[in-house]
Amino acid sequence: MNYLLRLLPYVLLAGVWYGNTLSGWWIAFGPLTVFGIHPLLDNLIRNKIPNDDGADSAGFLNSTLYVLPIFITFFLFHGVARFTTSEILLEKVLLIIGLGTGTGGLGIVAAHELIHRPIAWQRALGIYLMSLVNYTHFRIEHVHGHHRYVSTPEDPASAPMGMTLYEFLPKTLIGSFKSAWDYEVQRVKRKKGFDRFKSNRMFHYALYFLVLSIFFGSVFGTQGLVVFYGQSAFAIFLLEVINYIEHYGLSRSKLPNGAWEPVKEWHSWDCDYAVTNFTLFNIGKHSNHHAKASVEFPHLENKEDNPKLSFGYSTAVLLATVPPLWKWIMDPKVIERRKYIESNSGETQNIGAFQPT
Repeated sequence: MNYLLRLLPYVLLAGVWYGNTLSGWWIAFGPLTVFGIHPLLDNLIRNKIPNDDGADSAGFLNSTLYVLPIFITFFLFHGVARFTTSEILLEKVLLIIGLGTGTGGLGIVAAHELIHRPIAWQRALGIYLMSLVNYTHFRIEHVHGHHRYVSTPEDPASAPMGMTLYEFLPKTLIGSFKSAWDYEVQRVKRKKGFDRFKSNRMFHYALYFLVLSIFFGSVFGTQGLVVFYGQSAFAIFLLEVINYIEHYGLSRSKLPNGAWEPVKEWHSWDCDYAVTNFTLFNIGKHSNHHAKASVEFPHLENKEDNPKLSFGYSTAVLLATVPPLWKWIMDPKVIERRKYIESNSGETQNIGAFQPT
């Protein structure tokens, strides 16, 4: 049963794919799979399926990760072709949303796991998946920026308590690109002339964008570019909503020497909902991922003491788009968590550097 459940990413992708093959209102089956069926199942069977770490089946779990880029590629190409043959505006909009949920909701999650791997071909698969949504600089910023500055004002991908999703989006979109660019400039600054240019990975990623744009424009015309960029935008939106959710309101203290305290497992929100973790490669065990970024997803642990979301990821995405509802649910949890940390550590958390807005 556990092996079958770990194939849920493909079931989810197949649901969206099937929706993209239909016409009229049926094409909404794709988005409905992700934002209707997924949260429903997440809440219905949360306590009925053991959410273990999958360590005993790590080889099988990793194989499901490695072949996903093949399915995402065919999924994207099929969707673009389907878009260019449709003449109904509603179908086109739903197709873009459906594609973005597949390339973002699954593709980027898989890419996130792969870009942390020490083996070059696995990182390359992650970069390839990110190139399909035109967000390849995420690899640099996430690994070298976000993991270093998470839950501080220096991290564009962390949201303080009180910041709405719509305030967070421009902050993270602009800040993440700048962070990646600044990192690469510093990394290659000792090189001279053309070596400095060719060593800067931001230029490599710009070339990937150009090549893919030329490909989709040449093969599918202007409409191909519209859907390629459109699904990218929706996939990036999903990624940044997840960033917003994962660290909302959680902050690190400043030490007497001015440095930030080490990243700890209470600086990320965990989600122990079974369907979320089975379909999204244990993304809900995010606290342990930040504490041990090199650990592969089958071996991540979900500790009871970590901050917990009271809903699955797909539900969280929907809630975050309604700021008053999100704040009403989450702000008391943030305050409660801060009090818990203070009472158990004996130290007052220095939240002044990351004040609620």
